Amino acid sequence: MGYYHEAITHSDDEVKSVIHMLMRISRLGSEAVIDSRQVFNEDLQGNLKGVRSELLFSKEPSTSTAYIRQSVIHTVNEAGGNASSAEVFYAGVLPGNEGIRLLTLKTLSRVGDSLAYQVFIPDLGRVFKGVRKYTGMEQVELNGKITNAMKVKDTFEGFPIVRESWLDPEGRLLKSSEPNPFGQMTLALSNETSARAIAAMEIELSENQYAATLARSNVRLTQPRVLESVTLKITQNVPGAGLPDFAGSYQQVIRKSKDEVILQIRKPVPGEMRAGRPEYLHAT
Repeated sequence: MGYYHEAITHSDDEVKSVIHMLMRISRLGSEAVIDSRQVFNEDLQGNLKGVRSELLFSKEPSTSTAYIRQSVIHTVNEAGGNASSAEVFYAGVLPGNEGIRLLTLKTLSRVGDSLAYQVFIPDLGRVFKGVRKYTGMEQVELNGKITNAMKVKDTFEGFPIVRESWLDPEGRLLKSSEPNPFGQMTLALSNETSARAIAAMEIELSENQYAATLARSNVRLTQPRVLESVTLKITQNVPGAGLPDFAGSYQQVIRKSKDEVILQIRKPVPGEMRAGRPEYLHAT
């Protein structure tokens, strides 16, 4: 349980969005708190200029600052007393939250219309390509009142999430629903008193919710340290959600379809040098 609060301010040359999210997860008497605060800076056309992200998870703070430049994002990350920097490359226009809202109003005028965009997700440090489709008008109940809303569906390349959102006539969020490891997560517009009251409630995860976060196998590796490689078959259990990009060091995609991937993970050889371009992540 928790709440999500967004405050948007306009100045002469920029739009600033401050997002605060608080979630509490309890299991067997232990509680984990996820406290996230993000600040997005955009120009008046909705182009992303910078992001500041602060995350407190189980009392461990981390921060990330992103500076958006033409074709490259410079990030500085701090956690556990250590700092690192990275560069993320992109091409074309990179809108922020306000930019995506403006594109929605401009492009999605009829049911079935869609728009392609890309978005920087600071928690993952990556740029994802997304598609938003206008699926129809629906009525949603908010604070005891029925409201007509524009329903859209967002999908992302290399990120297996399907997000459904209900928007007001200005393209602002009224309600959303998307999967997370503990089940379907729904956000709905409310007032501050109700939101804070819900966030303060102590609700235990059920056994089924907790079990859904575990990947179980019917194979036991008797001597895992002597293995040279392991080949896995991973199946997406949400039809149409797609699969993430499994590119990475010491692993190779053998075969991939819409909802299934065969992935080989091999043991690193001591002293082995990685081929290709150098690492973008450097400790400082």
